[in-house]
This record gives sequence, C-alpha cells and structure tokens, in this order.
Amino acid sequence: MIIGIPIYNDVDLLDVAAPYEIFKAPDLRVEVYLLAEKLNDVKTLNGLTMKPHKKFRDFSTLDVLWVPGADPAALKALMNDPRRTYLNFLRTVSYKARFVTSVCEGALLLAKAGLLDGYEAPTHWAFIPCLKKYPKVKIVEGCPRFVVDRNRVTGGGISSGLDEAFKLVELLSSYQVAQEVQRVTQYYPCPPVASTLPKADTCPLDYIRQRNSVTPQPRLDMTGMLLPERAADEKYPILCSRSVCCLAWVVGRGSSTQALPATATPWHRRGDGRGVPV
Repeated sequence: MIIGIPIYNDVDLLDVAAPYEIFKAPDLRVEVYLLAEKLNDVKTLNGLTMKPHKKFRDFSTLDVLWVPGADPAALKALMNDPRRTYLNFLRTVSYKARFVTSVCEGALLLAKAGLLDGYEAPTHWAFIPCLKKYPKVKIVEGCPRFVVDRNRVTGGGISSGLDEAFKLVELLSSYQVAQEVQRVTQYYPCPPVASTLPKADTCPLDYIRQRNSVTPQPRLDMTGMLLPERAADEKYPILCSRSVCCLAWVVGRGSSTQALPATATPWHRRGDGRGVPV
C-alpha cells in the first residue's frame, strides 16, 4: 500500500511530518513517499528543508493521497498556476485512490481541483471563508478535528493532522493497530492551555498579490489572518487552537462521533483526566 504526500515550498511542516511519523509505524506496513514535480529540496514555511523521495510522474495512482496546507501565497500560486501541475497530479492519482485526504488548507487545493464537490469537509478555521467560495463543498460547522465522508478524509488546522492520521490508520488496518500506534507514539494529548476560536469573515488568500506586483504584500499572522497596520511591527496576539473534546465527524455514523456544535461549552482536559469547563 502506498501513501503519497505531495509537498511544495512553504508547506506547513506539521502537515507533512505528523502523518509521516504516524504512517511509518511498523504495525501499519505501508510505503510513505514525499512527492514533488522535481527532486529539488523543498523548504517548509518555517525554514526546514525536506527532500522529495519521488517525482509526480513516477505515480499514476496512489492508495492514499494526503494533501498538506501551506503559506497563503504558496497556496494561491498552486491554485492559479496556468500549468495546473499540482492540481492535475491530485486529480490523476485520486481517480482510483482508496482515500483522498487533506489537512489544514490542503482542503482548498482539493476543492480547486474539484475533488471535494459533493463532500463534507472542514479546513483551518481562518480559511473557512476561502472554502465557502466552492459552493459544491459542504462545509462542516463547529471546527471538527477531521471529517470522514465516504473516501474523503479532511482535517482542520495543522495539529488536526495527528488525529486524522490515527483515523486513517484505523481505516486502513484496524482499531487495534491504531491503538498500538497510539501507545508507541504515546499520543495522549493534554494541552496545558485552553482557548477558543474566533469567527473568520475574510479569506486570507484575497490579500495575496500577484508575484510580479509592485504593491507590497500585506502582513499576515501565522494563521494567514490580516494584521492591522498598527500591529505590523508589534507582537500581535493570536488565538491558538481550540482545546475541546471536538474530535471528529463521521458522515453517516452515530451521533457519538459527531463534533460538538460551535455553541457547546469548551472543555479543557485536566492532568487528572477529568474535564473542566473553560
């Protein structure tokens, strides 16, 4: 079984490294490749260099396609590329794929390629207005960690890829194997902070200029949100991921797997394993 992760410059590191680590667990027995148009070094958003294993042309199909998110300018460049190299690759390998997946803003690339039409999907909370530009995509409210809709598995923002990867391990093998990978990686999250997510009203991609434009690029925060001018040279507070018991939405399954609605009380997991309202 082959899992392919097509990477590109300014990709989010955790969108790639998190699933790669989980999928490479010995109990799963799959091949995982980082793919790119050329075998040149790829630099992540925060400056770490990765080397693709293989080229796009080496594969006409994949068992699992995992599409990562990235810096808004990088996303827009891929989405507006007149050659459609990246988007065409997604369409080609997804045709017979067992699962077509994305994490974070990777959903925008799937949507642009027409691969989320008629499917339910989330994305990073700050990019929900961007995904709403694709009316055939059914956006799931409440910022779930991931959504399973038939053979589409799509995740929320960055760290959601960890939960999503564990779900894929279960789907590709068994719940017992996923449990064993959980033990090996000691994935029992209990974040020491709790916060809530604001509502995003604008699409960060709308602020990105064309590469040849003489107009200065706007200042965006780490989520892609536009920074006010007064904060351009100051430390600007950014709300972090929502620490709630809001893990997944599996379409067609029971209510026990559904995400909490946006109006639900956020719960923070304490060190003693019990939850307390934030």
